[in-house]
Amino acid sequence: MRRRRHVEKELTRQTILLGGLLDSIPDLVFFKDPQGVYLGCNLAFTHFVGRDRDRIVGRTDADMFGAELAAMFRSYDERMMRAGIPRSNEEEVRYPDGRQVLLDTLKAPLHDASGKLVGLLGISRDITARKQAEARIESLAFFDSLTQLPNRIQLNQRLPEVIQQLSVTGHHGALLFIDLDYFKTINDVFGHATGDELLQIMAGRLRRHARERDILARLGGDEFVLVMTQLSSDEAIARADADQRIAELQRHMAMPVSLHAREVKLGCSVGAVLFGDTWKVHADLLKCADMAMYQAKDAGRGTCSWYEPALRERIEHRFTVGEELRHALSKDEFVLYLQPQVDGNGQICSFEALVRWQHPQRGLILPGEFIPVAEENGLIAELGDWVLNHTCLLMAQHPRLHCSVNVSVRQFLHPEFLDRIDSLLRDHEIGASRLTLEVTESLLIADFEQVALKMQSLQQLGVRLSIDDFGTGYSSLVYLKRLPIDELKIDRDFVRDLPGDTSDASLVVLILAMARHLNLSVVAEGVENAEQAEFLRQHGCHYYQGYFYGRPQPIDSWLEVMDHARGVRPAAI
Repeated sequence: MRRRRHVEKELTRQTILLGGLLDSIPDLVFFKDPQGVYLGCNLAFTHFVGRDRDRIVGRTDADMFGAELAAMFRSYDERMMRAGIPRSNEEEVRYPDGRQVLLDTLKAPLHDASGKLVGLLGISRDITARKQAEARIESLAFFDSLTQLPNRIQLNQRLPEVIQQLSVTGHHGALLFIDLDYFKTINDVFGHATGDELLQIMAGRLRRHARERDILARLGGDEFVLVMTQLSSDEAIARADADQRIAELQRHMAMPVSLHAREVKLGCSVGAVLFGDTWKVHADLLKCADMAMYQAKDAGRGTCSWYEPALRERIEHRFTVGEELRHALSKDEFVLYLQPQVDGNGQICSFEALVRWQHPQRGLILPGEFIPVAEENGLIAELGDWVLNHTCLLMAQHPRLHCSVNVSVRQFLHPEFLDRIDSLLRDHEIGASRLTLEVTESLLIADFEQVALKMQSLQQLGVRLSIDDFGTGYSSLVYLKRLPIDELKIDRDFVRDLPGDTSDASLVVLILAMARHLNLSVVAEGVENAEQAEFLRQHGCHYYQGYFYGRPQPIDSWLEVMDHARGVRPAAI
């Protein structure tokens, strides 16, 4: 009897120890019989299901979790019992109260001394937080955190797979390098928070345009890549299909965006490369499409350019020009040229100051070759300041001289631009009305209120303001009415085919009529023959500029003319 009490006491002690041990385990531990009735569990399991042990033991999964979850648990149990060996699996569990967890569960059979199956042991660990952390790490590694698009790393991993697939199917693909137009200007003006919001909007537009098997990625900044993966095996058809989709994409991207009660319009430039099984190195695709994108920028924003082998040589030349341009600014290798502007009687009343690069080896380089490079490399403001300074110096030497100077968007938006103009006028003792600053319509997509305030300050200094290349950008009557503009310059593209092109003729007449209504003077650029000049004169154009009146020439060529020029430029008509 004493031995029996000792055995019972020891059994009780061991049971308590075992229970304490199980309750100290943070994992979920439970026991079931072969029919799925719970025989026991640890404390962690009771907390997990929200029931005391006496409401768990003797019950089944159907009593606690509902039919759907119970059926899933039962299928796992039966699979393990049939196998007769421990099995593990991940179980995604959504409870009736909405909780969703992921369990890593090990289930093992329990046998008695004779080897008969008497139940099962289950040990489950909640791995929800771990899986979420792993997903977050993967997202950070392979996805752009701002737009949630695949990033450069994921793109580089998937491109070789696409190339391999095309080598099997014989189809073509197209890789588009997409760069948002004017984004840097808007980002500088509105701030990075608004820039990020704009990037998310434009990424959403690209996502809606991409098809199911396409690859869309953000490389960084305002650069995106879209890979079209299911184009025709016929190269001509594939190219035509891609062209059609690119045109649709660009129309979609060019739609105005409303941001904080302001409307901005971006658009995008696209560099494209068509590829198939002949492409072996995916990195070459990105390089070639990038080259084509820069060519698209040069051709005019909102355009698309396809890669051609000869493009690589042009891009390498562009890089060389950029490096030499920095050197040229430090060595003062630029020269000022002047082109006259005449009135209706053909008398010179002003000049436009134009810059040329006197390269020590290549000779004179025209601005069309280096101005886009200066804009791309962030040198345009420094170059523009050189032109302003030398123009003011020239006007100080010739008191009757009036000059127009083109100002870039980046230069105009610089915080110190207004002070710079004021100091140049004071240092050179120049009457402000002798200086006309020409800005393009693209300036008006920036912060309109800031632009308007700066223009009003320039007007208070006495400086005249002109909209250059008018008709090619984003101006509206509302903008023109609210801005202190003195002058419009009709873009040469509208003058070139006058008077024969009826569309251009109608547009020019409309611009001249609008200018009269707004009390603005008008300069027509690109006048090359008497027929153009006569058409413009008949419809009330005030000033003319072009080869018909004089080509851009070095300063010395115009010295005598400048000294006899009238130097009269009305602020309004």
